[in-house]
Amino acid sequence: MKKIFLLLSSVIIVATLTACSGGDSDSSVTEQNTSVSQTDKVTKVIVEWTPDIFFLPTPTARVIKTQDELNKTIGELEVAKDSDPDTVESWISSLQNSDIDFEKENLITYAFLYGCIPEYKVDTTLATDTQSNIIMTKTREECDSAEILFFLAYKVSKDIETVQIIPFNQETVTINMTQP
Repeated sequence: MKKIFLLLSSVIIVATLTACSGGDSDSSVTEQNTSVSQTDKVTKVIVEWTPDIFFLPTPTARVIKTQDELNKTIGELEVAKDSDPDTVESWISSLQNSDIDFEKENLITYAFLYGCIPEYKVDTTLATDTQSNIIMTKTREECDSAEILFFLAYKVSKDIETVQIIPFNQETVTINMTQP
């Protein structure tokens, strides 16, 4: 029964996101429950959520530095397609269409669990020339529901050495962009 509820919730969320997404090319992109500001060093590729019936078969945070690594990640996502085809296809499409110049940019992906689908803002701010922060702030209180697995992906300039992801009031994740 719980899986049926989670699957139904996923379908409703994906349908709502699809209906609410527009062709806004402004640098401040607004999606349902999400607002994103961008800098010239960090650019949002996608922000997606789905119930925990789908698990990204990678570590929580991953730095993708080459087209071969991106192709490998897409291959891993293809394997997981059976669990939630619409969400996985959305992710694959977003990654394939993200226009990443691996000579100038890396791609970071990050997944984390949170207690509901909150209203939140994701803000990318440039802290220094070599460090960038991705800060997530709640705009309403957590609700009582199953944990949701959130996925984020960002293009990050190669001159950024570290990225800190600060998801709500959870522990800060520091990603060293220079490690192999």
